[in-house]
Amino acid sequence: MNQGDIVIADYPFSSLKQSKIRPAVIVSNERFNKGEDIILVPVTTVGDGQYRSKISTDALEEGYLTRESYIHYSNLFTMEKRLIMQKVAKLKPTLISDLIDNISKNFRA
Repeated sequence: MNQGDIVIADYPFSSLKQSKIRPAVIVSNERFNKGEDIILVPVTTVGDGQYRSKISTDALEEGYLTRESYIHYSNLFTMEKRLIMQKVAKLKPTLISDLIDNISKNFRA
């Protein structure tokens, strides 16, 4: 599992009361991913709202998504790698770079 991979996993909503099988993008780097956990951000079909980037079909290096989708880059979460069900796509390096930059903006003063 590598940074930029779009994977399918059963992960909780931010309330932690329910979960749903849905896609997410791995944002942690390869050094971090050598451990048991990875850091991800959700992929959603809801396009309105702040902190979201559209995933166009030309943004994918491999694979595909079945619906128009958006990366919700303000909701980082950690998950054990063993809970990932499958990889479905991979973002192109330029979009990975933009995604990491957008995430880091959430931490700058």
